[in-house]
Amino acid sequence: MSISRYNNTENLKITYLFGAGASYNSVPIWNMQGETMILIGEKVEYLVRNTDFKLSEIYKNLYNSQVIINLGKKLIEYGYKAIEFGTLDIYARSLFLLNNNEELNNLKYHLSVYFDLWENFLFKDFVIDKNKKTKYSQIDKRYFSLLSVLLDKGNPNPQLNPNVSFISWNYDLQLETAYKSFIHDSEKHNLEHVNRFFKFYDRENKNDILHLNGFRGYFNYDNTLYPNVVVKPNKTIEDYLLGILDNKKQFKNQRKVDYTNNIKYAWEGNNESLASAINVLEKTNLLIVVGYSFPSYNRETDSKMIASLGSKSVNKEIKQVIYQNPNINRELLENICGSNIEVKHIENTSQFHIPHEFLFPQKGDDIFFG
Repeated sequence: MSISRYNNTENLKITYLFGAGASYNSVPIWNMQGETMILIGEKVEYLVRNTDFKLSEIYKNLYNSQVIINLGKKLIEYGYKAIEFGTLDIYARSLFLLNNNEELNNLKYHLSVYFDLWENFLFKDFVIDKNKKTKYSQIDKRYFSLLSVLLDKGNPNPQLNPNVSFISWNYDLQLETAYKSFIHDSEKHNLEHVNRFFKFYDRENKNDILHLNGFRGYFNYDNTLYPNVVVKPNKTIEDYLLGILDNKKQFKNQRKVDYTNNIKYAWEGNNESLASAINVLEKTNLLIVVGYSFPSYNRETDSKMIASLGSKSVNKEIKQVIYQNPNINRELLENICGSNIEVKHIENTSQFHIPHEFLFPQKGDDIFFG
């Protein structure tokens, strides 16, 4: 049903569904992910062969460290796999089908470290468009603009408007890191601290943002969540690599370092994430899909999620999917959404779409007959 002046648009529930394109200005997508993974692996290898480290009291353990050299080599290997298979997700799928669980966990570890290195240090070394020479930014600035509208005053820090939720297919922590810019300096220590105010890994799944495939930067050890490395302000990539070495010493039984649940794909039977997403979408009126192409390996999950849209909403007659992407496969989208959900396409991606109904909610006009 189309939204009109006769609909009550007060307290509509809005959910954003992010795909890779939502972080386009800050994180490599598709073939660029494989290419940058190779280059980062080469940089890591080159870095630890730096003879200056041999003379440094702080970094001497990095010099020719076989642990870090092996890390670089594996990043290069997985970068080539990403290019060969089209995406790392498809390569991960092949490992899953072959029951190669050890290698799948190893892939997830290196994928997590790759995103750590990229988002914290190496984004500035690359350009998005070689012709235009457009550089990546650490945070896609569209996240700042979005949060400036969707956050409400809280104590002590701003909180997400209760009518808004986020679901993401991405491993990156762009939204969470952008949120740090809106809180008191004393509260910005790390992402674990941010999680107190903007939840992204609440074990009870009461999250402000739900990562369907999990997220980078963390692993499980004896049922406890740990960061790959605690990234403190003004630290360098060398400090991060030292942290990798320290973790190898601290968590000596490496077989218990588990990434299988912290990064977990939809097709691995990720029922908890799907159930949490459906719980959010059942109450959602407007689903805003940003930078997502509905790939075939996620299609079953996407169909289940969208089928639940608005089924338990207070305002059930309003159900709309707003698809924000330069291009659209309307036939595919309409097949996924069905006939009872309105689909609206927005080509402009300069800012994330904020619905008029959120900015200017209205009570429905009474209709009189006779």
